[in-house]
Amino acid sequence: MNSNKEIIILLPVYNDWASLNKLFKYINDQAKKKSINLNVLIVNDKSSKKTHLKIKNLGKIVKIEILNLKQNCGNQVAIAIGLRTLLKRKNISRVIVMDSDGEDSPFVLNKMLKVLEKNKDKFVFASRASRKENLILKFLNNIRLIFTYIVTGKYINYGNFSCFYFNKLKEIINKKETFSAFCSSVTKYSKIIKVPVKKEARYQGKSKANFKFLIMHSLNIINVFSSLVLLRSLLFIFISFIFFKGTITFIFIFVLFAILNCLNLYLIRTQKDVLYFDKFVKNIIKIK
Repeated sequence: MNSNKEIIILLPVYNDWASLNKLFKYINDQAKKKSINLNVLIVNDKSSKKTHLKIKNLGKIVKIEILNLKQNCGNQVAIAIGLRTLLKRKNISRVIVMDSDGEDSPFVLNKMLKVLEKNKDKFVFASRASRKENLILKFLNNIRLIFTYIVTGKYINYGNFSCFYFNKLKEIINKKETFSAFCSSVTKYSKIIKVPVKKEARYQGKSKANFKFLIMHSLNIINVFSSLVLLRSLLFIFISFIFFKGTITFIFIFVLFAILNCLNLYLIRTQKDVLYFDKFVKNIIKIK
């Protein structure tokens, strides 16, 4: 491998600059342990709070850029726009994607990069071995995982936190699904390997995860596999017809899967073309 090529970390941010500053320190400490230099691309999702970064004493983070968006697009779109921006560059070897609030632990970066070295043809994702959330959110998230598995056959217990070789980016970056659910899009179009990692608590503030968020997040993940969901829905309806014909159970299953597939169809019809999102890029500012 060309040692002159960059390892770049993509960090979507909305307002939480204090957490990002804390994350920078920990990332820099991890880079020291492995004696590697890192570059960072921050995707500023039109934060309403003024940018405030502390970049002193970050010797191993050699370059920091901010990609400013013209409007708030949400976490998934921000990540996809950032990755699409990286695609235009040439001197990159590996890409790390992680959230900036502290829930994605910087202390496992070296472990994930080590796994990547042995699996160069795969995306390495941090799967959630345990979560620091209240019991209600844990319960709802488990229900989400089970339901998603039932309708897609995929156990997607991982989010954005991942690393991969730059040449793998072309497999997913021109797919519409990447702009709605990054982890699902990668699962559909590429190979993955999971590394069990504990999900940490946010450095500051409360988690944005709530019932509404989990529902929308689940629908976006499921929608990526819409054709598979339709086939599995027909199978479940057929089986329930055999065993529960004429009962309230059959009616419930039929209505549930009918609604799910109608929602999938709606989401497909409202998906934007990849090129549509290029207009949301305001500028890129180099601050280090």
